[in-house]
Amino acid sequence: MYTKSIVKFVRNASVVTIAGLTILSGTPALVQAAPMSLPDTRTVANVRLPAERLILEREYAREQKWLAGQQNALDQEVKLGAKTQAWIDSLKAKGKDTTPLDQAMTAFNTQVANAQNVHNTAATILSTHAGFDANGLVTNFVQARATVRNARQSLWNARRIRLQARTDLIRVIVQWRWTNNETIAAPAEAAQPNAADGADQ
Repeated sequence: MYTKSIVKFVRNASVVTIAGLTILSGTPALVQAAPMSLPDTRTVANVRLPAERLILEREYAREQKWLAGQQNALDQEVKLGAKTQAWIDSLKAKGKDTTPLDQAMTAFNTQVANAQNVHNTAATILSTHAGFDANGLVTNFVQARATVRNARQSLWNARRIRLQARTDLIRVIVQWRWTNNETIAAPAEAAQPNAADGADQ
């Protein structure tokens, strides 16, 4: 008798689910709990985007400044190369063997030219300014991120090549001067390699 009453009660009861808990109710109506409210992806994106836009626009402006500074640095390298070549020519006029210096100058000029080419790639990327308008404001986030990333990579590569060119040249000059007891320093030894570089601005 008791068992039958329980079975009858269960059959007439409805199942109510609230927040993951199952509750038996004596009413026939089925009540469902409201779903949890989750953040809308678009809402999250709209919160992030203004900050991201500002970062991209600042980086774009910084790279424009870096581009100008690095072009100045590359121009200085060309002038330095000419002065160093004149120093080598003066040594030749004294009858000294400058073969290692000549080879070092050839390598230096090639490296500086390579740095200029890589730098020009960055200049093209920034002048095309995909994802930015003419005023440097973001118009397309995906394109703007690519512009900033690719320009930065080219600028860093150009800087690396340029500084390596100077390091290699000075190493040969110092070795040659030590071997040949030359007291007159080359122009390349006194110049500051980062004097006109905008990388740290």
